[in-house]
Amino acid sequence: MVWKPVKIGIWRYGRHWTMAATCKSDIMGDAERIIGKSSGHIHLVGACGVGMAGLGILLNAEGFRVTGCDCSPGLLAERLAKHGIDVVSGHDPAHLTDSVICAVRSSAVPLSSPELCAAASRSIPVIKRGEMLAALLAGRPSVGIAGTHGKTTTAAFIAQILKDCGLSPGFVIGGEVDRLGGGAAAGGSVVAFEADESDGTLALYAPELAVITNVEADHLENFRDLQELMDCFRSFARATRKKLLYCSDQATLCSLCADLSTAVSWGFEEGAFYRGRELEISALASAFALSRGGEQLGILHVPVPGRHNALNALAAAAVALEMDIPFSSVRAAVAQLALPRRRFEQVLVSEDLLVVSDYAHHPTEISALVATARGYGRSRILAMFQPHRYSRTLAMGPEFPGAFEGVDKLVLVPVYAASELPTEGGAAADLYVHFRRSTTGPGCTALASSLRAAWEGLRRDLAPGDILLVAGAGDIEQVAQWAKAETRLQSGKLPVSPTDDYRIEELASSLETSVVRTNEPLAGKTTMGVGGVADVWIEIGSTPDLRSVLSHVQRLAIPFRLIGAGSNLLVSDLGVRGIIGKLAGPEFDAIEMKADIISVGSAVGTNRLLAWLQEHGLGGLEFLRGIPGTVGGAVRMNAGAFGGQTGSRVAWVRVMNEAGEETIDREPRFAYRSGVSAACILAAGFAVTKADDAASRRIRAEIDDKRAWLRGLRCAGSVFLNPENDAAGRLLDVSGLKGLTVGGAQISDVHANVIVTEKGACASDVLALIEIARNRVKSRFNVDLKNEIVILADSRSLTIRQSPTVC
Repeated sequence: MVWKPVKIGIWRYGRHWTMAATCKSDIMGDAERIIGKSSGHIHLVGACGVGMAGLGILLNAEGFRVTGCDCSPGLLAERLAKHGIDVVSGHDPAHLTDSVICAVRSSAVPLSSPELCAAASRSIPVIKRGEMLAALLAGRPSVGIAGTHGKTTTAAFIAQILKDCGLSPGFVIGGEVDRLGGGAAAGGSVVAFEADESDGTLALYAPELAVITNVEADHLENFRDLQELMDCFRSFARATRKKLLYCSDQATLCSLCADLSTAVSWGFEEGAFYRGRELEISALASAFALSRGGEQLGILHVPVPGRHNALNALAAAAVALEMDIPFSSVRAAVAQLALPRRRFEQVLVSEDLLVVSDYAHHPTEISALVATARGYGRSRILAMFQPHRYSRTLAMGPEFPGAFEGVDKLVLVPVYAASELPTEGGAAADLYVHFRRSTTGPGCTALASSLRAAWEGLRRDLAPGDILLVAGAGDIEQVAQWAKAETRLQSGKLPVSPTDDYRIEELASSLETSVVRTNEPLAGKTTMGVGGVADVWIEIGSTPDLRSVLSHVQRLAIPFRLIGAGSNLLVSDLGVRGIIGKLAGPEFDAIEMKADIISVGSAVGTNRLLAWLQEHGLGGLEFLRGIPGTVGGAVRMNAGAFGGQTGSRVAWVRVMNEAGEETIDREPRFAYRSGVSAACILAAGFAVTKADDAASRRIRAEIDDKRAWLRGLRCAGSVFLNPENDAAGRLLDVSGLKGLTVGGAQISDVHANVIVTEKGACASDVLALIEIARNRVKSRFNVDLKNEIVILADSRSLTIRQSPTVC
């Protein structure tokens, strides 16, 4: 393959390139051989990462037939299709047709995946994305951009400047850039590419011109320590063929690069060869005076926010000037720069609300994001953060709280694994512990069980003048799109109430014996005493009213759930969307003797029922003593203790379905902590026995003695179900979890399957303990503990098809 001579400033390129010149080791052999063919069928495994998609576009332009597969094809699959690259969903050995000469894999796809195992068994070379890109670019005119932070934005800026200056560059960038038409394109003069250090393939590149923005500890799952990561960057720096531009504002980079003959410095601090001075930053832009070797060149206006982006623009301008592009052209191009997607991407902009989606996932990046957001002068900053990789969360956990200093409210969501297996100490719950114990950080922090729960909670909390930051490198970006689609603005303003669609006034007017309230605190309605508010709370006084409520929520698709005494319930700090109901009328609170069966309303408390039985000389349900639930909850979950279970005494259950129809189930089925699953339990009939007074007193005394330690504690009883042939409490105990404390919640030092709360506790403390305990048992014993406690976290946990009556 011959490259035509192209003049770029003072540089001239015109050479027949071969891979031998840049092959770093035998590891490049397969990639070198494939690229040397200039044709053939290459299959991309994990094709819809931005970097993989970009590589596919370049390979396709070289004349290779390219196909791909991905578990989540998405929009990038559509973009690849426009280049003639077919992408199928999922990973399957059948994708490796006889024509495939190699498989290129994303680092997110493990070598143990069936597709790659099949490739190995058939002697089809499996090549890393970075190896193939390094082979493709070897010997070509190129600009490689590396660094722990800022490389995507800097690469995007360089590509835009070169394009605006008429150089028709190729580029492959780790982000989509609307102004460039995407994240990759083939070009004839020079290729600007992002050089990723995460898997070590950074050391394989040898660009004509290189940029290193900064180096910090990261990706330590692939490097023994920071020194080994530094060695990787050092290899990249030394392999640069013409000029190495490094940021001299960072002492680490000075020690790494300053002694190289190719090195040229840039930055805002004194001593930089390309120096920005008199920096001015506003909410929307920045400007600085640029000098080269002490010579004043003029003012650069950067039309994007943030000091870090001004620094990225300085690097891009330095690259263009090193390529002998006139300053006047550089200045004009810089004034047109645009950020890649998910780099302070303003997804929703209005007078009342600004929603920003950002890729920040390292503490340094988050600090820059928050600093930029503060510059907008909004009344509050709310943020949602998705940690990226268990290994990074474990390694950098203590650094995250301070990075969010200045945020008023933060919600943490589960870690985006990026192909990693869970690591003990690296979950979102572990990160929450760092926030809870830190003296710096956001005003308040909550832990959410899902992206949906986090968004629904924050959406309810939005107020005029807020800015919402959606941060992280995983699939959290969809939350920003939810915000755009679901936050209905009226003339640029937020709706008065998030429950407008519920038509509560209409519902309330149809109810005769019920009480309806909005924004109802739920903490006092649970035995743990923690949790947020319900959008709507209804104390339902009769079956006709219950029927009206069911009809209303069905017709308007409103999330709905009934609760009982809240003794087996944890409500998220973010509150509960939809309607929470409780049966409270006389007909639900009655106890009647009918022949040899006791008819009991579902709202009757278990302790009241036991007192009634004792008063009437009856027994058989003593095992429920001390459980502060309701009959409806006990029937729903087949509550039990000390060898007894509710289901063993239930003769019939009167229920109401979603359509408001009442029936009596005379053959209810029960299993361990699983009972009647009808929409609404109205009453139950119990077969009880004549009690022996002395025996009953003895049983009550024994149970009281066993439960004495629980008296006065705020808890919800057993947190986890017992796994088959074992006890959750034993597994938790031998895992060393007794006494573990997060905030105001503690795993009991008496029984490890009980979590107690103190004054000042919040639901996130409890949720963190639950996840930490579950993860530790999984790590030690490979046992997946299932919740016995019911967690109300998002609208999916509120549906009348999920047996809404709980303890």
